[in-house]
This record gives sequence, structure tokens and C-alpha cells, in this order.
Amino acid sequence: MSRLGIIAGSGGLPRRLIEACRRDGRDFFVLGFRGQTEDGLMSGVPHGWTKLGATNAAIEILKQNNVDTLVMAGGVRRPPPRALRGRKRAVGGERGDVG
Repeated sequence: MSRLGIIAGSGGLPRRLIEACRRDGRDFFVLGFRGQTEDGLMSGVPHGWTKLGATNAAIEILKQNNVDTLVMAGGVRRPPPRALRGRKRAVGGERGDVG
């Protein structure tokens, strides 16, 4: 069976998805974003943390935890522009990107 990766934002949806996985016996791993995902959500579940926009780190964490299926659940607040300074890739500013 595959391992579901839950990319968790805020709100109740990530918690409901975790509960459904537990109820159905589905293997899962939760990836949370610092400052976005509620700390309490991660208690007692297999999880990892990363920063919003740290795409390479997120991919590495998911690979290390044998995640092969992904779902995004919950809200994510837009970071302030200063948080994206120097991250052209994160905002689609590299030459050749398709809009």
C-alpha cells in the first residue's frame, strides 16, 4: 500500500484527513509549515516540519519518509513580499517559466 503525504495547512481539514487515515488503516506522513500549521496537529503522528517556500527541503523530507502520494489540506496564508526576497524560483520569476 502507498504512503500518503499530507501537506498540512491551517484549519480543520488536515485533522479530519488524519482521522480518516487512522480509521481506514492508511499509512500516512504529515508535513507542516512553521508558522502555518498548528503544532497540536502533529502530536502523536509521523511528521516533519519545513518553511513555506523551502521546496527542496520539503521534497527531501517526503522522500526520506517514503511518501508516494500527496494531498494538500488546509489553508496557507500568503507570506509577506519581504519573505520572498531573493526567491525568484518560488514566485515564478526565472527566465523561461510559463505564466
